[in-house]
This record gives sequence, structure tokens and C-alpha cells, in this order.
Amino acid sequence: MICIVIIGGKESELYTKFIASQTDISIIGQGRDGYDALKIVPRLKPDIVLLDEILPPVDIADITLILRDRLPKMRVIILTSAYENTRILKAISCGASGYLLKDTRQEKFIAGIKTVYNGGCLMSPEIAAKAFRMFPDANRGSSRTPARQEISFPRRVKISRQELQIITCISKGFSNREISKHLTLKEGTVRNYITSILEKTGLKNRTQIAIYACNTGFMNEVQERKRPG
Repeated sequence: MICIVIIGGKESELYTKFIASQTDISIIGQGRDGYDALKIVPRLKPDIVLLDEILPPVDIADITLILRDRLPKMRVIILTSAYENTRILKAISCGASGYLLKDTRQEKFIAGIKTVYNGGCLMSPEIAAKAFRMFPDANRGSSRTPARQEISFPRRVKISRQELQIITCISKGFSNREISKHLTLKEGTVRNYITSILEKTGLKNRTQIAIYACNTGFMNEVQERKRPG
């Protein structure tokens, strides 16, 4: 039995129907965004995860890299509307086994899943070569590449309640203005808190803060506190 997790929006309902008719493929979990991907997939440990190419607030390449690090035997397939764009190429360079177009017919869709499960790839050699030329630092050949070092975060740092609320908002994709409205803070104050978070954690940007929130368990902790807004 091939165990699948699907992470995507409403379009994923179509893929669910495709797979539901199969006796040798089972959907063991579903999610909607990057946060769900980082939380659900490591827990369920599927054979294959299907990821929509757009999963805010985390970049699809970062998600692919993290999941492949945590579950080296698991395969990643990207669901996309365009077979060759920067997001797809970078995800491939970070370990994705290829992509399926969102308008792929059922027979080819199922065949693609089985191809990857059996060790194959869903991309031409030309696409693979282009991906690795464009993003050499994301190459999977070394466990200490720059791409991997960027997401090697400390497991825990001392975070205040206010900073925890801001991390939560960032993980939901909120802008500084939206955070200020939710928490009744001035935008300048929000910026100061974000600077403090970056300094404490050694992170570089908002995307890494969102990944950090999912990786360290802060999102579980915040469920026990009052959410902003």
C-alpha cells in the first residue's frame, strides 16, 4: 500500500478523488499550507507527499528541504500549473522527485505516483540539470551545504509572550501592518520585536521565522494561549 499525504488548497479535492478509486494507494493525511506540511508530514511519515507549489507562508523549496532532511526515504512530488518555473526548479534541486501538472489526467496522475514510489522521477534530464545549475547550493550531495545551514535552527530560545504572538502572526503570513492591528501595537514596535526575534534565534528573515515556529513546537505551545486577534 502506498501511503500519501496531500498538502494543498481546494484543488486537492480532485486529487483525493483520483486516489480514492485506487486499491493500492491510501491518503493518510491532508493539509492546506506550509505550516500543515511541516507539522503533519513528519508525524505521519508517508511514502509520498504531494505539495502544491504555493504553500504560504513558507517557500516550497524550504519545505522540501526540511521534509527530505527529516524523512530521507520519503518522496516529494510538486503539484504545479507550469512545468518549468523558479519555484519548481528550486524544489527539485532541494530533493523533490519531480512534478505533476494540476491538469494531469487521472491515469497519468496515478501512474506518476507509482513511478516515484518505485524510485523513478517525474522530470526530464534537461529539467533536472537546469535545476541544479540554477541552484547549486541546494544540491543534496552534502549535509552541510549553505542551504542546509540556513535552516539548522536552535531548538529553543527564551521567547516572550508578545514575541510568541508575533511569531504566530508571521507564521500565518501577516504583514507588519496586519500584526500591529491584531495586537494593537505600533508598526515600529512590531518591527522592533521582529528584530529581537531574529537576534535571539540567529535567523535571517520572516520566512525562516515561520519555519522556526513549526520546527521548534512553538505552534503547539501557542495553541494553549490566547491567539492574537
